[in-house]
Amino acid sequence: MSKGKKNIPRTKKSSAGKYTKRILEILLQDPEQALNYKQLSSRLKLSSSDEREGLVKDLQGLVSDRRVKEFDRGKYKVNRVTYKNKFITII
Repeated sequence: MSKGKKNIPRTKKSSAGKYTKRILEILLQDPEQALNYKQLSSRLKLSSSDEREGLVKDLQGLVSDRRVKEFDRGKYKVNRVTYKNKFITII
């Protein structure tokens, strides 16, 4: 009888994807406006479907990190609680 695998907790991964910083820059320009991924992709000048898929994955990572909030289905805004009264430096 073999032993089963033990569940080892993994550290939380950062959502630092290819487009994360650029997404935050765009959303922080007008924090009151909600944008969908198509609007973000046009502002980032992404044309291929692979680039758009990467954008969607980065958006989902930001939502899971609670840096971006999804208000309506597919509409994203900066989470005001995270960025309220803080000086933000995006490198």
